[in-house]
Amino acid sequence: MSRGTRKPIVALAIAAMAAAFLASAWSAAAADASQQVHYNPVPVGIPDGQGRVVTTFEVSSAPPEELLFSATSQFRVKHPRTGDLKLSLRGPNGKTRVISGHDTKGKNLGAGACGPAYEPSFGFTTFDPFASETIDDGQAPYVGEFTPAQSQGPLTGIDPVGKWKLIASDTKDGKRGRLLCSALVLDLKEP
Repeated sequence: MSRGTRKPIVALAIAAMAAAFLASAWSAAAADASQQVHYNPVPVGIPDGQGRVVTTFEVSSAPPEELLFSATSQFRVKHPRTGDLKLSLRGPNGKTRVISGHDTKGKNLGAGACGPAYEPSFGFTTFDPFASETIDDGQAPYVGEFTPAQSQGPLTGIDPVGKWKLIASDTKDGKRGRLLCSALVLDLKEP
């Protein structure tokens, strides 16, 4: 084996070990957690320019003593110029975190149809705090899991009961879009 071929093999082995570690850490953390899925299948137009669409999910209850461990946001957006979009998540504590801020290129977020009931297999653009890729690593229509633009720190560890808002803003004139469906997946855990 030549000296140049060892580096890619070592890099692959290190990446595999890191992935296995993260998967085991997540499954250990998730073993004592519960999950709530909130889904909105109703398409709505995103106003062009300085407009926004707010999808509100009301969390009416949570298991006693469980707090937010992570929040995963999922979108299907039809838009000819996704770089015009800013996506945000606002928690019931009033804190807003930018999920994606003008960092996509091309047409649409996600692919495929939205159904009347939530299916994780829908071709969502998913923002998961435990994802290994940034949105810059993807390509339109960005089907897959990406890290949010901002840390969810101000939302982690809060009581999940209350109103959660997914906000899709179009900040540039010229092209209109539609939020086809969206979902919010809350993972809860005892502190």
